[in-house]
Amino acid sequence: MRPSTLLLLVMVAGQAACADGLSTGAAGIGAAEIDAGADGNGGDFAEAGAGSDGGVGRRSPPDAVDSGAADSVDAGDPAGIVDAGAPDAAVSDHEATADQDVKATGDVTDDSGDAASGDSAGPMPCPPGVLCIASLPYAHSGDSASLPPGAIATYSCKASADESGPEQLYRFALAAPAFVSAAVFDGQGVDVDVHLLTAPSGSACVARGDKQVGADLAAGTHWLAVDTFVSAGKAQAGAYTLEIGATFPSAGACALQTGVMKRVNDGGKHLAMPATGPIVLEAHLVTQQEPPPYPMTPTEELAAHYALSQAVTGLVMHRSQPWAPLEGGTHYGAGIGSPTLVPVLDEGWYVNMYWTKESRPPRGTRMILRLPCSDRAVVVAAGHETGPGNLAHIGGTPEETHFYLGSKHLTPMTLGIAVDQALPLGPRRCVDAGPSAGACDPAVSKPVNAGLAEPAGVGKCPPGMAQIEVFCVDRYEAALVEIKAAGAAPWSPYHSPSGAAVRAVSLKGAVPQSNISGDAAAKACQAAGKRLCTDKEWLRACRGPAQLTYPYGNTAQPGTCNDHRAVHPVIEFFGTSASWIWSELDHPCINQQPATVAKTGAFAGCVSAEGVHDMMGNLHEWTADLAGTFRGGFYADTKVNGAGCGYVTTAHAFGYADYSTGFRCCADAAP
Repeated sequence: MRPSTLLLLVMVAGQAACADGLSTGAAGIGAAEIDAGADGNGGDFAEAGAGSDGGVGRRSPPDAVDSGAADSVDAGDPAGIVDAGAPDAAVSDHEATADQDVKATGDVTDDSGDAASGDSAGPMPCPPGVLCIASLPYAHSGDSASLPPGAIATYSCKASADESGPEQLYRFALAAPAFVSAAVFDGQGVDVDVHLLTAPSGSACVARGDKQVGADLAAGTHWLAVDTFVSAGKAQAGAYTLEIGATFPSAGACALQTGVMKRVNDGGKHLAMPATGPIVLEAHLVTQQEPPPYPMTPTEELAAHYALSQAVTGLVMHRSQPWAPLEGGTHYGAGIGSPTLVPVLDEGWYVNMYWTKESRPPRGTRMILRLPCSDRAVVVAAGHETGPGNLAHIGGTPEETHFYLGSKHLTPMTLGIAVDQALPLGPRRCVDAGPSAGACDPAVSKPVNAGLAEPAGVGKCPPGMAQIEVFCVDRYEAALVEIKAAGAAPWSPYHSPSGAAVRAVSLKGAVPQSNISGDAAAKACQAAGKRLCTDKEWLRACRGPAQLTYPYGNTAQPGTCNDHRAVHPVIEFFGTSASWIWSELDHPCINQQPATVAKTGAFAGCVSAEGVHDMMGNLHEWTADLAGTFRGGFYADTKVNGAGCGYVTTAHAFGYADYSTGFRCCADAAP
C-alpha cells in the first residue's frame, strides 16, 4: 500500500492548539487505522537502543573535508546560497598558510557585500586578521596559541564565561536564510569555544557552544569566533580544527494524517495519531553507501559514517551515538532488512516506532517530528527501523534530528505521518493556519520586560522595596536583567538563567522570573546588593503587622490573588496527563499560555497592608533556607500545602527549578 493510501480514513491534522491544550489525536477517529503493510523486504528487525549515554567520544575531523573542495557530497542546497564570493584558488592559497599568524593575512576576499542589503558595489575586503569563507561547508585548522592577544573578553550569549584569550574571527555570507552549524575539535589541555555573531563584537552573539553551535541565520553577512577560554587566569590555548556547515530548512504546511498506530504488545490499545510524547535518542544505522564487511562492534567504522552523515545532511556537530545494538542480528547498525535498502539521507533523518509488521509504513514514508507549540520540525523517514520497545516512548530519532530541534533524549514531540508525501527530508519551518501560527517557540528568548524601571523605595529602602520594621522587601516578585558590558538588558522571564550573569529587579507590571532555583535566586539578589528573605522575614511581610492568614485579611477571597486555574498548566500544554510530562516542568512555554503567571501588581487586591504585592499565588517564592523552601503557592494552587501565607513547600533541594518557582529579595533597612 502506498503512502498516499496509508489510512482507511484520512483527515488533515495540523499542529494542535497550544493555547487550548495539545491534543494527542483528533476526536472521532473511530475505526480509522494506519495500515501501511509490510515493506516487503523480509528479514528480522533490530531495535536501536536509546544510546543517550553510550557515546563513543568526539570524532576526528575527516581528512576529506576541505573548505573549497569541489568533490564534497551535495546535500541538496540551492546553488549560490552561500555566497562569500572569493575564488577557490584564493581559499586554497590561504589555507596553505592557515597555521601561520593570520593577523598579517588579508588575501582572501568576500565579494558578496551584504547579501541582505543588495550591495553590488564590488568586492568587500577581508579585514586584517579575519578569515573570510568562500563557501560552505568549510574546514580550517588553526592554533589559538599563535594568535595575538584577544580583543573580545566576553560574549552576550554567556557573559559569565571568561573568554579573554586569543580569538580567531571568520566571516561568511548567506544569500538565503539557513541553519548554520559549527563544531570545534581541540586536544587535551585546549579549550576553545565557538560563537555565531551578527557582527564582529561580543555583544552581537547569536549562539554559543563549548564544542558545537547551531542557529537560524538570516540572509546577509555573519561572523563566527573561535575564542580561548580562560581558567584560573590561564588561557587554554592550542591547536583546533573548525568545521562549519549550512542546512536550508524547507517551509510550508505540516499537516498530519489522523488514525491509529498498532504497536507490538499494545494489547489492542492502539496509539492515536498524530501523537505527542517522549522521543528517544536513537543509534545509527548502516546505509547503502557503506558496503560490507559491516560493523562487528558498536563503534567500528563510525568515524566514516559520521563524515558521510555530515556531508549529506549539512549538519556539523559532535556526533557521538554508536551503531544500533546487535540484538540477535548479524552486525551492528542493522535496521530492518539489508543496509542496501537504507539511503544515507533517510538514515540521517530517520524515525522509528514500535509498529507491528503489518502497520509499519513503507520505507521512506514521510513523517513529521515537531516540537509542541513551535514551528520547528523535521521531516523524517519511516519504515527502516522498529523501536523503542517501551510503549511510553512513542518513537525515536537519531542525534541529527535532536541537534536541529535543540531537543534531547525523551524530549516530548508531536509525531505523525505527513499528508504531503513529497516533502523533502530534513528540517522544516511549519507555516500553519490556525492556533499554532506564531505560537511559542521554546528556543526563542523573549525579554518582555523591556522599558520598565524600579519604583522609588518606601521608607529607608532601595528602589523597588518596602520597609517592614528593620528590613526591606521587594514590593514585587523579582524579574531579572542580564549584566552586559554595555549595560543591563532584560532577561526572558520564561527561561532558566543558569550560567548567565543576572541581577534581580523589582518592577511593577513585569512578568516575574520563573524556572529559577534557590541557588540562582540567591545569586541574583546578591548581584543587586540584596539577599533572599529568611522564612521569618517572608512570613512577616506576607501577614503584615496584624499577622493575617492572607495578605488581604483572614478570610479567603478566591480570585483576589492569582491563586487558581481550572486546568493544570502542564496537562494543558502537553495535552495529556501521562507520567512523562512531569519530567518536563522546566519547559519555557508552559508559562506563555493564557491564564498562567500574571504581571506583577495585576491583581490589585493581592497586596499586604505595607504595600507588598503577590505574596500569595502567581509564583512560588524561594526563601534563604538552604535545605530548600519556597512559600506562598502559585497560580494553580494555594491550598494543598497550607492556606495563604502559610503555604510552604519543602520537598525540593535548593538547586531545583521549574515553571512555578520564583523569588523576591530582602535587605537591611538603612539606619
